[in-house]
Amino acid sequence: MLPIKVSNFVSRVTILFSKSSLLSFKSEIISYMIFWVWKTRMRRQKQK
Repeated sequence: MLPIKVSNFVSRVTILFSKSSLLSFKSEIISYMIFWVWKTRMRRQKQK
C-alpha cells in the first residue's frame, strides 16, 4: 500500500493531466502571467 500522501498526490496529478483540467490549468497560468506582467508594467510607469 502506498502512503496516503503519495496516493493523494498521484490522484491529483492524474486529475490535473486529464485534458479538460489541463486546459483550465493552462488558462489559469496564462491569465495569471498576463496579470503579473500588467502589474509590473504599471509599477514601472509609476516609477518613471
